[in-house]
Amino acid sequence: RACATPVDHPSHQIRSQAEAKEQLLSDVQVEMIALTKLMQDISRLVNQQRGFLLQVLESCMTLKTHIETDLQNGWGHMPEIGETRELLTRARILLNQLDNPAEAQALFSSLNVEKQRLQTKVQEMYFQCQLDDLICNSIVVFDFTLLKQALASIHTTDSPVQPRSQVAPP
Repeated sequence: RACATPVDHPSHQIRSQAEAKEQLLSDVQVEMIALTKLMQDISRLVNQQRGFLLQVLESCMTLKTHIETDLQNGWGHMPEIGETRELLTRARILLNQLDNPAEAQALFSSLNVEKQRLQTKVQEMYFQCQLDDLICNSIVVFDFTLLKQALASIHTTDSPVQPRSQVAPP
């Protein structure tokens, strides 16, 4: 019999021992297939997570290299500073040699263009410093509320496991 207590479970079918064994073997095989699939999913997810961590590591190494280069070169290595110094040196020399208003106007124009270029650079650097301050004074690096929303949207998808290339953006 497939059910040992037919009185308590009247809806259970009574089968021969061979049929019961065959049904149980079929159930075992289904469970084995399900476990194999779960193991494959876990293996794929582990590899996916490892790949992500390798990308993070590579990004960190690249960032470290850029930071070290910037620190070694120093802020005095900005090409704008050298170019402006050269222009000012030439302007001081030309200032004493000006013969007419057109030459003075040309010198004034080139100095004005350089001033605008440096003002733009100062503005860019100011914004970068503001961003640096914001990051340094931030309590958290990641917005965990946003991460939770993203995770919730992942959990509501049809398939519990999707390759990265198929995951829809939040």
